[in-house]
Amino acid sequence: MNWGRIRHIVLKEILVTFRDAKMRAMLIGPPLIQLIIFGYAVNLDVEVTQLAFVDEDGSAQSRQLASAFEGSQSFRITHHPRDAGQAGSLLQRGQVLAAVHVLPGFGADLAAGRPAAVQVLVDGSDSNTAAIVSGYLTRTLEQLGARLRPAGASSARPVELRSRIWFNADLRSQDYFVPGVIVNILGLITILLTSMAVVREKEIGTMEQLMVTPITRLELMLGKTLPFAVVGLIQMFLITLAALLVF
Repeated sequence: MNWGRIRHIVLKEILVTFRDAKMRAMLIGPPLIQLIIFGYAVNLDVEVTQLAFVDEDGSAQSRQLASAFEGSQSFRITHHPRDAGQAGSLLQRGQVLAAVHVLPGFGADLAAGRPAAVQVLVDGSDSNTAAIVSGYLTRTLEQLGARLRPAGASSARPVELRSRIWFNADLRSQDYFVPGVIVNILGLITILLTSMAVVREKEIGTMEQLMVTPITRLELMLGKTLPFAVVGLIQMFLITLAALLVF
């Protein structure tokens, strides 16, 4: 393997790449577009959920449950329907994302230490949002149930599972998507542009000329891959720096 021949191929690819306007656009445009789209446009965070609260119990415990949702940063009670039918209509019209139905006897069951029934309805048209909202609702109900449980009452669950999030504890979509842009850039630059460089030799008719030169297949592939690998590493560093400064 002759590193001198590889160096000439690498130099030739760098000159051809930066002289071609389309190739320059491929190097600059997609990384910036992906960073903007995944950083700002694509957002799966559920910040404030519009909630319908149906209280058929009218007890102090049910009012505490409503206050718990009102005091949460994830929910805002916008409707107080009379029954589950009206709550279902609000969900079908898209006026709320979820509904909490407090069944009769909720307060009495809690006071007696028995399991209390609460119906939760979630709009499932968007499965990701529905899963997140369902998790928020479950967490709020479990926390309130633990506070309202009478002293000395046994828990219905002998084992309580608690999850701890080590990465991205706030569950911000940007913290997941922006690092993924780095992987897309490496795939785009090192794979797509390398294949385009090889195809270009075929299109302009220089592949036959390369075949009669002393260049081996390995030297040709290294010469085509190394320049775009270096460019990909530089862009990965720039995107990482931009992500740290912007997001």
